[in-house]
Amino acid sequence: MSGVARVAFAARVGAVRAELSESLSWAGLAQDPYGRVIEAQSAALEVFPEFLDEIRQVRAPWTEDDRRAAVADAVARMEHRLAGRMIGFNRWAIVLAMLLGMGIAALAGAGGYWWGYRAAGAQLVPVPAALGEALTGRDAALWLALIRNNDIGRVNRTCAMQNGRTACSFALWAEPVPPPAANSMR
Repeated sequence: MSGVARVAFAARVGAVRAELSESLSWAGLAQDPYGRVIEAQSAALEVFPEFLDEIRQVRAPWTEDDRRAAVADAVARMEHRLAGRMIGFNRWAIVLAMLLGMGIAALAGAGGYWWGYRAAGAQLVPVPAALGEALTGRDAALWLALIRNNDIGRVNRTCAMQNGRTACSFALWAEPVPPPAANSMR
């Protein structure tokens, strides 16, 4: 609002106040309780121009420095919040990547075990049939007895190098393990 308009507005407020005072006198309400209401309205009108000036000062346009300071403050707060969010996001991303990696490793291990188990089983299926064809009669019975009588992991062996290769001799039991003797009571 320009200075001329402000003066005109203040003059109009003064004129309205004067009319209120004059109507108070003409109506004979100087001692009436309603007269106090009109006086309060007149006082409010007196303050109104100052109130509008206050509003204009608060709404005054920002200077270039005010705008720069406000933007810098907003950016600084935003950077702080974004940094905190990025740290939190990075933590979750690392945790999720680790869990995903462990899941993939577990699936790969389980799949590899299953594939190896199936492949080894498929390779061992023909072994008993081949042994059955190669060993018949007395030979088969002799080998079966040797297998039953000896634990190959615990067999006593002696190994030495011969002709660039390792040769081992084994002590094999030809008879079954005797049953444990019953302890007699003394």
